[in-house]
Amino acid sequence: MHHIEHIEKIDPEIANAMKNELNRQKNYVNLIASETYA
Repeated sequence: MHHIEHIEKIDPEIANAMKNELNRQKNYVNLIASETYA
């Protein structure tokens, strides 16, 4: 995650948000219900 380390130097708050989002995507599955038309 070299790019996040670079962003962290410029804007730590944005880097933290990015880390949290990457962690969320890695650890959770979001199921989205779809509609079926017949």
